[in-house]
Amino acid sequence: MIRKATVIALARQNYGDTSLIIRGYTDTDLPISLIAKGIKNKKNKRLPTATFEPLHIVDVIYYESKKSDLHLVKEVALRSHPYSLERGETYAPIRIFLAEIIDSLILAEGGGEDLFQFLSSYISQLGRENMHSAFPLWLLMGVLTRLGVCPRPPSLAIPPMYFDVSNSEFVSTTERETSSLCWPPLRAEIFYRTLCLAHQPVEAIRFRACDLEEAHQMVMQYISYHSKQSKIPQSYFLYRTLYLMPCIKHG
Repeated sequence: MIRKATVIALARQNYGDTSLIIRGYTDTDLPISLIAKGIKNKKNKRLPTATFEPLHIVDVIYYESKKSDLHLVKEVALRSHPYSLERGETYAPIRIFLAEIIDSLILAEGGGEDLFQFLSSYISQLGRENMHSAFPLWLLMGVLTRLGVCPRPPSLAIPPMYFDVSNSEFVSTTERETSSLCWPPLRAEIFYRTLCLAHQPVEAIRFRACDLEEAHQMVMQYISYHSKQSKIPQSYFLYRTLYLMPCIKHG
């Protein structure tokens, strides 16, 4: 049966010499796996290879398979993409890192309500010249919140407290369990502000450069501890070296 879907491309891998397998997320808030046969063939003009770059949004017509979860691409058209990422390599680490970790989280946790709408609304902001340095972290926190991985921050500003990573809650010194993994008050305060990112506009973000790196490290540690996706993606280290650290240096 022929189906149509709008898909955010997240991951792709070679299949043979000329084909690609693509994992993405659809406008019905479901993950999908596609195979584009012959897409890398030089004579191919029907399925442009660049269409399935990470975080591109594409309209796909495909043959639905009843025997497996891998569906054959019939036609594809690029709907939108983070255009300024194509101008150079400066923002490529953001695109690769976000696509890889979002793909890993969706595979581990399943979809999330309105996740497609959230992602498609903000992908176009990636790589803009006036992009906030914390934008990738803000986008990631929005994804984690919609997938139910991160807790909601307390409704009121918290006094100096620990954050109990094991039990995913802010606790006082007396409530802290010595057997649990806890972050001290200074780290807990940074993590509290990080959690708040998912509930405020990106323009309201206020992070010191040194706190921005600390926030990324804590989020990666938290994901490794609480999500079924336990490994930090290799693309994070490239992202940290090529994008995050220069932002901190010039921040």
